Amino acid sequence: PPFEAIPAEEQRQALNALNQEVFSADALQLPPELIRLLAPDRWRHWGQALTLYPLDYPIYNRVLFVQALTLSDVLYSERLSRLRDAELKAADEAPLTLAELFDTLSQSIWSEVMDEGTQTGEISSLRRGLQRHYVNILASLVLRNASQSGTATSLLDFVAMETTWGAPEDARVLARYQLRRIRDQVSKTINQDGDRIELMTLAHLEDVRDRITKVLEAPLEAL
Repeated sequence: PPFEAIPAEEQRQALNALNQEVFSADALQLPPELIRLLAPDRWRHWGQALTLYPLDYPIYNRVLFVQALTLSDVLYSERLSRLRDAELKAADEAPLTLAELFDTLSQSIWSEVMDEGTQTGEISSLRRGLQRHYVNILASLVLRNASQSGTATSLLDFVAMETTWGAPEDARVLARYQLRRIRDQVSKTINQDGDRIELMTLAHLEDVRDRITKVLEAPLEAL
C-alpha cells in the first residue's frame, strides 16, 4: 500500500505521553526559584538585537504557547479528517477514533471537574489558559469559525480558528458533545463546591460555563 498507518497502540501511547508531559495539571511546571532567575539576553552583537521589553521573562506566555500550539496541532482539521478515514482502513485492530481522541483530551485537560470525588480547590493560571484554549478550539469547531471572520482577539484565538477550518462534520458533532459535557461538569462543581473554591478559579469556571452556554445556544443559522 502507498501509505501505512502507525499502529493504533503507538498512537495511543503518543497521546498518553502528550497528556502526561504537556497537558496534565503538573506538566511543564518549573520551580519558582528557577523562574526568578530567568531574564532576557542582554548581549548585543551582529544579528542579535538587544532585548528592551519586557525585561521580566514572560513565563506564562511561553509555557501556554507551547501547550496551546501542541493542542491545536493534535486537533488540526486535516489530522481530524485523517483520523476519521482511518476507521475505514483499519483491518483487525481497534483504531484510535475521533470520539476517543476528544474524550481523552477532555478528561485530561479538564480533570479538575471530570474526575469524580476530586476537590477542585485552585486551578493555576497556566491550567486556566490551556482550558480556555481547548474550549476555544471546541467552540470554533461548533461554530465553524474562520480566521477571515475577523473575530480573533489574540494570537491564540487566531490559531484556534485557523487550525480547525475545514474540519469534518463528525468533529463538529463531537466538539458540541464535549462542550456540553464540560459545561455540565463545571456547573455541577460550582453548585457542589462553590463556597470552597478559590475566587479566581470560581470566576474562571463561571466564565467558561457562560461562554459554552452561548455557543450551545447559538442560532442554527450561525452554525
